[in-house]
This record gives sequence, structure tokens and C-alpha cells, in this order.
Amino acid sequence: MGDKEEPGGGSYRYPSFWRSLGFATLVVAAGLSFRVLFLSGLGARLPYITFYPSVAAATLAGGLPAGVIATILSCLISCFMIAPPAETADWLALAVFVGNCAIIVGLTEALLRARWRAETATRKSQLAQAIQENELRLRLLLEHTPNALAMFDRDMRYVAVSRRWLADHGQEDRDLRGLSHYDVFPEIPERWREAHRRALNGETAHADEDYFPRADGSASWQRWEALPWRDGAGQIAGILIFTEDVTERRQAALRQQHLLEELRHSESQAREQQALFRGVFDGTPEAILVADMQGRIVMTNRALKQTFGYDASELVGASVATLFANAGDWERLRGILAAGGTGRILADIQNVDCLRKSGEVFPGEIAKAAYNKSTGEPPGCLCIIRDVAWERQREQQALQSQRLEALGQLTGGIAHDFNNLLTVISGNLQLLDLKLADERLRRHVAEAERAIGMGVRLNQRLMTFARRRLLASVLIDLNEYVAYMLELLHRTLGEHITIETVLAERIWSVLVDPSEIENAILNLAINARDAMPGGGSLSSKPQTSRSRRVGRCRASSSRRAIMCGCRFPTPARACRRRFSPALSSPSSPRRGRARARGSASPASMDSSSSPGAM
Repeated sequence: MGDKEEPGGGSYRYPSFWRSLGFATLVVAAGLSFRVLFLSGLGARLPYITFYPSVAAATLAGGLPAGVIATILSCLISCFMIAPPAETADWLALAVFVGNCAIIVGLTEALLRARWRAETATRKSQLAQAIQENELRLRLLLEHTPNALAMFDRDMRYVAVSRRWLADHGQEDRDLRGLSHYDVFPEIPERWREAHRRALNGETAHADEDYFPRADGSASWQRWEALPWRDGAGQIAGILIFTEDVTERRQAALRQQHLLEELRHSESQAREQQALFRGVFDGTPEAILVADMQGRIVMTNRALKQTFGYDASELVGASVATLFANAGDWERLRGILAAGGTGRILADIQNVDCLRKSGEVFPGEIAKAAYNKSTGEPPGCLCIIRDVAWERQREQQALQSQRLEALGQLTGGIAHDFNNLLTVISGNLQLLDLKLADERLRRHVAEAERAIGMGVRLNQRLMTFARRRLLASVLIDLNEYVAYMLELLHRTLGEHITIETVLAERIWSVLVDPSEIENAILNLAINARDAMPGGGSLSSKPQTSRSRRVGRCRASSSRRAIMCGCRFPTPARACRRRFSPALSSPSSPRRGRARARGSASPASMDSSSSPGAM
């Protein structure tokens, strides 16, 4: 069996032969079984009565082929198994059965075909409606899709186009259907035409960013994709082209890239500025700290650690008042800053007493200013602290130098006048010595002349102090000078001072200015006398030692130095001023020890004191 063409373009499909044979055999066997089981009493009468329904059922189930096969099987079973035809009436009955079966099969086939035609018409109507709806949806999709979309046939003529395509390509007022794409856009570059040809061959071509110069002189950047579309037979019927104008997005990306480059440059500058700030902040020799408005330290530099002895971790979070010896200094400075406004350094540097970690107090100067956020809110203050202890010492030294310079000038003038007086006195004593014959008087004159000599040497020391005479060092025997000076000291110190002298047996000669040695011995003796108003004992013992350094004096050309000592009761505070021109000692005597310095540069004097009684 096969398909039979029907007018209308469709085809009515019959079941296969074997399927029709199966249907016919099954229904005929059912009719025969019904007769044997339920109509066995009929015998040979009415042999075809049970096969009419079988033929009708076979036709309904299997169509015309099944109905014909059922008719043939019914005739054969009736003729050979139920009632073989023997007479003319039997053959006439068979003919009537065959005719009736033909009518039944024809009517049933007509009904089946009528139903098929009705169903086919319904399906066609539904298909046409579906096609119409699909066309409407496609038209809506093309009109409202956010992307530019166009459909072309194999000759690149427009089949359908979206509104966005028309808007993007400046064709809003034209109906492009049926027009050639290359006639509408003759400026299309060859690379795009080649992409269209590849798409018509079944490939998919695309580009994310493609430069498209237009015929009117404008240009844009396009993202596009071309792919084939197929007909019902599966053949390539044309291509679909999707386009998107990415000019603004590209420009935005370029602007973003430019902003990122500026941001990276700004970050690099910020890092450089931060490194510069950190270098200046940590490299400055002055102590700097940053504190919040509550006075808590936020940041410190390295110089602050060197100045105060605190590590940064010890100070962060602590109060600024920790660094001041007087807790009220910080409140005073905060009040001055608040009165002066924010953003400027204090007009006057404030002097404060600072406190190191070790507990040492030192003078300092502080400059303090508030710094503001971009919002104008003052988050804290910056403090710069200077240790001015060394500067104060230098100022004192400079002031002392000025005083000594003034004293030296005054001393020089006095020494000049004193020298004139000594010259007059010395001349008169020499004249008097020539005229005296009494030896006792002449000894007094000699003593006066020796005193004149000591006055001359004193005047020379004054000139040295005034920086108007250079030291004249000569080799001397220290024993002789000590014995000579102590003989003079007997009358100078008075009867309440006992002088003891122990001369060294072996002593080196000393290279020294004699006037300086005399001044040292005289100064020691007079200061010892002033330190013992109730009397006492003064002992002296010159000695030499081999040393690179004695006290604060360094041997220059020789490794020898001379030591001379004396013992007298001197309080400790007086010992520190034993070599001063004037000495005032407290009442309580203590054992002391000192080094001669200044006037006895080449040698050093060692003196000790012990209580004595008269």
C-alpha cells in the first residue's frame, strides 16, 4: 500500500499491506468466533450475518485495503467452512454479500476521507494562523530589538530590517526591503564584503571593534556579526547581520583608560609625596610630633626618640604632657593655639621645660600649629620641639667670653699703670740702696726689691691674662722656687699658719714660665689661709711624674710633669675654687683634693687639706 494524492496538495496515507492484513484477519476471526460461540444454532443458515460487522470494523481500522481483505476472507470462510454454495440461491447470496460489503467499504472509506480532509483543513488553518503570528512576532522583534539587525537573501537584498538598523545607519525614511545592501551602502569596505561571502558559505564572521568610514565623511566604530540563515529544506537562504555602534563605548573606554592613567600617575605622585614627607619628617634634626585635639600623640619622628629617649610605640596614644616637666605647659600652649586660630605657626616660640625618659629636665623651644582636613575640621596639631640646652650653654660661654674680654682690657690698662708705679718705686729703691751704709737697712731694701720683682712678674701675668704677653718657658729647679716662695709666704700668711716644706731629693727640671709657677704656689697658699681662719698647717712637697696626661694638662715636648702638694683643711666646695683669685669658704672644714690648672699649664699642682689646730 502507499499514499494517494488528494486534490488540495495533501496526501491520504493508507496503512501498510501487512498491517491491513493483520487488521482484517483479526476482525474476521472475531466474527467467526462470535458465530461459533453464540450463533451455533443457526447452522448453515445466514452464513454472512456475523461478517458484515467484521468488514465494517476492518475498514474503519485499516481503511480500504483492510476492508477489501476482510471481505475476501469472509467470503472464503463462508464458502468453505460455514455454508459452501451449492445452488444458485447460494451464489446469489454470496454476490449480495460481496455487493453489500463493497457498499460498506466504500461508505466507510468516504467517511474516513471526509474526516481526513476536515482535519487537514483545520491543520492548514492553524498553520496559517501560526505563520501569521510568527510573522507578527518577527516584525515586532525586528522593530523593537535594541540591536541593529537585518536579514538578507543570497543576493544581499534586504528581506527584513529592524528599526534600530535604520536609525543607526541613517535610513529611517526608507523601506529597504528588496534593495541591495551594496547599493544602499556603496562605501562598505572590501573586508566586510569578504565577510558576507564567508557567511553565505556557512561560516560565522564577527568583529568586536571595526572602523567604518561613511560616505558623508563621518565615521564610527562598529561591533558586528554575520551568520547564515536556512530555509525549510535546510539550504542557506541568506545571512543575518547584527551591528552595534560602539563609538561612545569606545570613547568612554578611552576616557576611562585616560582616567586610570591619571589615577596611577596621581598614586605615584602621592607615593612620592608620602616618601618625601616621611624623608623630611624623619630626617629633620628637630623633634616633631603630631597629636589630635585631645592631646594624644599620633605620630613621632626619629629625632624625637633621640631627644627624649622614647620609642614611637611608647608615645603613640600617650598625652603630649608626658614630654613636659610641668603638666600645665601643654594646657597653656593649647590655649595659645586656640586663641591664635588654626593653620598658622605660633608667632612667638614658646620656652618650656622638657622631660626625657630618663627623668632629665632640659630647656626646650616649641612651635605648634593646627592642621586641617579638607572639610575644614581641625583633627590635630603639629609640634616642633628643639633642645636648646647646648645653645644656652654656648650663650653662657659667649657671655663669659665677653666678660673675660672686657676684664682683659681692663686688666691690660691696670697692668700698664701698675708697671709705671713699679718702675718709679724700683728706681727709688736702687738710689736708696746706693746711699745706705747700714746692712740691716740694705737687707730691707733688698727684700723690697725682691717684692718689686714679684710685682713685675705679677704685672707680667696680668699682661698675659690680657693677652698682651706670650709665655716665656725656661728650665727651672722646682725645689729652689718652692723654698724661695715659702720664705716669702712666712710673712704673707701670718703667724697662725704653720708652713712645712719637704723638698724632693731627685727631681727633674721643669720647662715652665717662672711667673706661672710663682702664681700657682702663691694662689694655693693664700686660698689655703683664707680657708683656715682659725689657723692650720700648710705643707708642700714638689714631685715629678711621668705621664701623658695630668689632670687636664697634656705634656707636649716631654713626658715629664711636676706635682707639688700642700695639705690644709678645706671644705669640699672650697676645694673646687682653690685656684681662684678670691676664695670664700664655708665654716665646716672637710678633706678636699684639687688639681692646679690654668695658670700652671706645663705642670699640675696636687693639693690636699686636713684639719689643723693652733
